[in-house]
Amino acid sequence: MSVVGVGIDLVDVGRMKRAITRGGERFLRRVFTEREVRWAKGKPDAARRFALCFAAKEALWKAMGTGWPRGGKFTEVELLQKGGAPYLEITGVARDILDGRRVARVEITTSGDRKLAVCLVLLLR
Repeated sequence: MSVVGVGIDLVDVGRMKRAITRGGERFLRRVFTEREVRWAKGKPDAARRFALCFAAKEALWKAMGTGWPRGGKFTEVELLQKGGAPYLEITGVARDILDGRRVARVEITTSGDRKLAVCLVLLLR
C-alpha cells in the first residue's frame, strides 16, 4: 500500500467549548452526527470529545487535498471507536472523492489533553 494523502488538525478544546456554548444544539446538529453527540454530550470531557471529532473531520479533508468541497457536509465524516481504536465512517461527497481517488484504506489516530485535541489521517491505496 502507498500513502496518497496525509492530513492533520489541531483543535483548541476551549475554543470548541465556546463554539458549543454560542451555537448550542443547532451547532451540534450541523457539525456532529447523532452518534458523535451521544458519545460526547453530558460527559465531563464533552468539549474535548467534540474537539477530537472536529479535528478528525478537518484532518480527512486535508488528507484528501480538497479543502471543504462544495456540497460537502461535516456530518459526512463521523469519528467512531471500535474496541477503543478510532475509525472514520465516511459518506456523501467525501466518500465520492475517496472512491474517485481509489483510496483503499483510511487510517486515523487521535490524541489530546484538557487543552488540545489532535488527529492525523492517512489515506492509503
